[in-house]
Amino acid sequence: MAAALIFKVGETRRYSDRDSVTIYAEASNGQMPNLDLLNVVHYLAVHRQVPDYVEGTANLANSMYNQALGVPTGSHGAFRDYQVDAVSLEFSPTFHVKNENAKSLFLLKGGRLIEGVARSVNNLLEKFHQSFFLYFLTGPSKFISVGVYMIPFALLLAPLPIVAAALADGSRSMEKTADKLIGDGKTDGIADISQNKGGSWKWLRAAKVLLVVQLWAVLVSLLPYYITQIPDATPTQSTLIWVVLSIVVLISLSVLFGSPYSTGVEWKLLKATMITSISIGLGLMSIINFATAQLGALIVIPMCLFSRPLKASGMNFLPRAVLLASNVAFAVLGFPPVALLIMKGVSKGSRSWTIDVGDFWVWMEFLWERSSATYLYLFLVHLPCWLLCVLVFLHPCHQSEYKLKQE
Repeated sequence: MAAALIFKVGETRRYSDRDSVTIYAEASNGQMPNLDLLNVVHYLAVHRQVPDYVEGTANLANSMYNQALGVPTGSHGAFRDYQVDAVSLEFSPTFHVKNENAKSLFLLKGGRLIEGVARSVNNLLEKFHQSFFLYFLTGPSKFISVGVYMIPFALLLAPLPIVAAALADGSRSMEKTADKLIGDGKTDGIADISQNKGGSWKWLRAAKVLLVVQLWAVLVSLLPYYITQIPDATPTQSTLIWVVLSIVVLISLSVLFGSPYSTGVEWKLLKATMITSISIGLGLMSIINFATAQLGALIVIPMCLFSRPLKASGMNFLPRAVLLASNVAFAVLGFPPVALLIMKGVSKGSRSWTIDVGDFWVWMEFLWERSSATYLYLFLVHLPCWLLCVLVFLHPCHQSEYKLKQE
């Protein structure tokens, strides 16, 4: 089978001067059909370009959102799972039901389109393979290829290992300064740092916190399976149960393994470990669904880089206020339900900004049932990163760190 076409006749549109054909191409986990198939459909269906950049930007946002969601936008997704290029065509007529002439003209145009696409695909000697499989659509005949949109993602991801190494080196330099001051007899105010010294292995404390957070994220991601077993539970009730159980699990893990701050882990090492884990998570996610990784990077990378303890010393009122505002803003915007709402609102329009508590459960259940990799990203990459940023923000910094800098 070279290609597949799925046809659907939508509702009659009253506020338009022409019939329209909407192309749905997104398959599971952001897979797309070969671009040549879309070019054939567009060439036979319409003969105009995207009117302006505003519409192109809206189409780009919609394409990125549909790919990042990881759920097929139509029945064509079943064909793409078997490496068959497929698209869904939704015809939206504008004529009145009783207008026989307009109805006949619509059927004639639709029949010509179907016949033209079928003949074009039937004349192929082999499957589509010359054009792109990785792209974002800005219009029926406009796209952004993988060679273009990989550059911003690489620029976002490349500095992360350098930042993590700089934070780890800063923590090591602070320990050397403490050793020097102790040797000179200047031990006032640095006793807590000398007690928390761990040499080259002190990063294990931060790694332990990371592993506990990841374990919590795994347990939270498995809770919906058991919550769905509750009979007659509404989406709102399921969401509230999920939130309560997640908090209970987090408290239980803190009691079992100790508080994240009980081991004296430094916030710089905690942040370095967080940045390292998020760079690995985004890199792995880009292999599965690049759109999810790219949109996620736009949210989590600024959240990671701007995270800093509120109690950090050596700042005046204005820098501290800016720090508080930025961290709170990123903590709110980076929370998975809010991030999903923003992505949906930007791509789908103003009508998508309204939401209730149960909508998040519907989204997650939808991703779970469709085996979307975006579900794994949200709970194994995004959610742990958000919690670690909150831990860094609430880290009880010691005054001795600032005294060491002054020395």
